[in-house]
Amino acid sequence: MQRDDNMNRNMILSGALVLALAGCSSIGAGWDNTVDFLLGADDGTEERKDAAAQKIKNAAESDVPAKTLVVDAVNDATSTLGNAAARAIDNTIPNSQTDISVTSIDNRKTRYEIRNVTGFAPRADGLARNFMQTSVNNANSRTVLNIGFGRRFLTSDEKWMTGINAFFDYDADYGHQRASVGGEIKSSTLGLTANSYQALTEWKSGKDSNQEHALGGYDVELGAKLPYMPGTTLFLKSWKWNGEDGAADTKGNTYSLQFAYIVDGVSVEVGRRDYDGTQTDENFGRLSYSMPIGNAPKPVAIPFFSDEAFENRSMRDEMLTPVRRNNAIAVQTKFTSGVGGV
Repeated sequence: MQRDDNMNRNMILSGALVLALAGCSSIGAGWDNTVDFLLGADDGTEERKDAAAQKIKNAAESDVPAKTLVVDAVNDATSTLGNAAARAIDNTIPNSQTDISVTSIDNRKTRYEIRNVTGFAPRADGLARNFMQTSVNNANSRTVLNIGFGRRFLTSDEKWMTGINAFFDYDADYGHQRASVGGEIKSSTLGLTANSYQALTEWKSGKDSNQEHALGGYDVELGAKLPYMPGTTLFLKSWKWNGEDGAADTKGNTYSLQFAYIVDGVSVEVGRRDYDGTQTDENFGRLSYSMPIGNAPKPVAIPFFSDEAFENRSMRDEMLTPVRRNNAIAVQTKFTSGVGGV
């Protein structure tokens, strides 16, 4: 028992010595950092002395002084570590948003896609930022990788967002390659997106050993919020894929309704693709889940109805939304062409 009492007294004295030294202004920078870790930033010698005195008082009044002193120090250290870790994560992981989507199309295999948008190098006033968008999708039994870079701008009132982007697409199964450039202009009620695609590879041996060629083309899409339904957007898209070696172009229109964030992070889009020509029209449905990382805006559920016809809100939280484009590569199998994406 005597040995335990001596040990307790020694721990208290040692702790008191450590805490008392925190008030000395002649301690080096390394020691200051250590004390800062236990007592907080050095806002003044008196504050440190008060903090040290309070910790010693708490220990002296406790039934188990040594334990109280140690627990007090551990709690402070744990809190400091937690705050430091949070700051490190926020500084290391930039604003980032990841989406996972599942798309079902008539008479086709279900398509899966994971997509990430990461922001970097924002302007000091927050009215412009660069972003990188990457994705992997499996469409028509083909795995396609996409990587793109862009820059988005906000107007001074934050009511309009404009952007430019460039992408590279790669078919990991058959080696097809494609590039695109695009632009967008959007508000909280209206948006216009346009993309131009260019095939980078020639004929290749593809699925079932057939000769295939990646196709270039374009798409233009208009999106408009429905009145009194702030989370519902009507999309109208016109698109065309240029046929190779005299083959006819493949073109048509896509119509869809998107219900954004019916619950936190979950969106649903349903629509129809109408082909100009002999190909059969298709219905599709897509379910997406969005996961923000770091300081990215958290996608929260949007009320289905609103008292306002249109909500004219800031577009700042839209700076990391994915670019709407065709991430699958459309290919032509000798004199027939297939469109790989919605």
